[in-house]
Amino acid sequence: MARSVMRTLLVTGENHAEIAARYSADTRVNEYLFRRYTDAAELKENRLRLLREMIESGLVRMTESEMEMRRDEYLEIASMDVFENYVSMCKGCRFDEETFDAYSTKNPDAKYKYEKCYQDRLLSTGEEGPLSNPFILLDGTKSYSAKVKDIDWHMVHMHNTELYERVWAMCVDGETPINSTEREIYERMCMRRDYFSNFSDAEEYARHSCSFWCYGVIDKNGKYHEPDLTVTDKEWVSGFYDRFVKTLRQSDLLTIYEVRSLKD
Repeated sequence: MARSVMRTLLVTGENHAEIAARYSADTRVNEYLFRRYTDAAELKENRLRLLREMIESGLVRMTESEMEMRRDEYLEIASMDVFENYVSMCKGCRFDEETFDAYSTKNPDAKYKYEKCYQDRLLSTGEEGPLSNPFILLDGTKSYSAKVKDIDWHMVHMHNTELYERVWAMCVDGETPINSTEREIYERMCMRRDYFSNFSDAEEYARHSCSFWCYGVIDKNGKYHEPDLTVTDKEWVSGFYDRFVKTLRQSDLLTIYEVRSLKD
């Protein structure tokens, strides 16, 4: 999964707008103590320690570009004095005039902002969202919000794997296209050798390409999940359906949103 500012979110449950708002930076909460100024030195050291562990331990899976970003971040923080680092960690906060403690109304559970479901637009104009695809339903219609039992999972999850296995056969194994459609696909995909090198075989490539998944998910218990640095993109995608959908009740409601990630 390439990093992108806009991402898809799967919300499980009724009142999905309310559920999605729980993890939105657009949701404001009652003012609370965010940081104590007496902890400023410890905050800086902890911040640097965490980055050192990420860079040096080898336990966190990062690309070379991600590793370079972490190194740059470490050097930037190390160059700050304790006060500068404290202020950088408390952006948007109100500072107490006497203690300089930081107070905030920002949602401490925020993972994204600008959450939007395109169901209303789909119903009124037939137009889909710029990033997200609606569910295909058993009656042949489309919807961004539907019960598990009404979704045509044969069309949504692991559909058309034979085509992707054929793409692998042509672009990786060197088989010859046998018709105009295959030639068109081959000409469009044959130069993406670096992308194909991410997969061990045709089956893994097809599973990655055809699995139903979203970048983030709020599960049936209201808990938010997204890929972290302990899981590969391929593991997140290939395991998403079994982890978050397969065990749901047929009556559970699923809704697809687009969000803007708070991550860089």
